[in-house]
Amino acid sequence: MALDMDGVMNFLVDGRAPNLPATAFSDLFTRLSWMMEDNGSEIEKVTREWLRTGDEYKAEVALNITEVAPADSMSELVNLMNDVADRFPSLRGVAQQWSARYVD
Repeated sequence: MALDMDGVMNFLVDGRAPNLPATAFSDLFTRLSWMMEDNGSEIEKVTREWLRTGDEYKAEVALNITEVAPADSMSELVNLMNDVADRFPSLRGVAQQWSARYVD
């Protein structure tokens, strides 16, 4: 059975233990990005998808992965973070931190 990063990440997050904080996966995927031959490009692809979906937990995981870029340009990043903050008010602070890193 062949596995891809999208399948692995979704399998892990979807089968998580109750009450596991999103940052537990963020830390795992951040570390994993350094271990992969592709330097985390597949993890980056999945996290970008997660930021555009309606799953708040996955969006929170993606926002807290520090070693991959959630967008290709500053304007795309700001627009994406504004969209995430609008869809998930509880994630507004983390989304604003991402924007602030590149706007300031």
